[in-house]
Amino acid sequence: MRTRQLGLLFAILALSGYVIPEVTAAGGKLDAVPGYSDTAMPLTETYTWHDGERTRTIWLNPRRIVEFDSPVGKKNVVGRIFPQAKPLNGSTERKPGVRVWHVEPDARLDARDMVKTLTANAPGTRFSPVFHDGPSPDSRMRAMPGNVIIYPKHRWNAELAGRWAAAHDLEVVRFIDIGPGVIVVRSAPGLAALELANALSEYGDVSAAFPDWWQEAVVR
Repeated sequence: MRTRQLGLLFAILALSGYVIPEVTAAGGKLDAVPGYSDTAMPLTETYTWHDGERTRTIWLNPRRIVEFDSPVGKKNVVGRIFPQAKPLNGSTERKPGVRVWHVEPDARLDARDMVKTLTANAPGTRFSPVFHDGPSPDSRMRAMPGNVIIYPKHRWNAELAGRWAAAHDLEVVRFIDIGPGVIVVRSAPGLAALELANALSEYGDVSAAFPDWWQEAVVR
């Protein structure tokens, strides 16, 4: 039932012009960076998120980040602050949108630290660590551009959803009148979105809450 609801949600979001996260950084395949070989290094650090009653595991890639709203015609802030970072092939610099960056191994450098530094130095641009659906860097990538999708346990309309959100100090970005009524609430990008979603999943009146994921559409 949850899978069917999510499919319907994404279909309606697409028809309404909402940006669905099921895209790649360049609308196609992302290849490995020449000279980099992290595919032989299994990922070890895990996080969880909740899809209704199911708990899903994702693996942090400490050497990759995603840049959303990447600018055109400007010296990129990622390359300026972290000159060792390289965009993955297919993550083009010629058009705005999503760019995936890869960093060589460095004991001092972690994707989460990079995101904190970049966020402080590039207001208005969103960054997220890269996660994978499996322990291999070749498995599907996903990241969090911001916002959380919430399904209530009981049917509500836009007015009731707005009251509920206000009572929990949340800002409604969009109300989607399907199923029990779905709301998208604002959150910061990256791990902040995951932390908020997991906290909301524990609410007694919430059926499901999960980040508004960006996902790699074509697995390498």
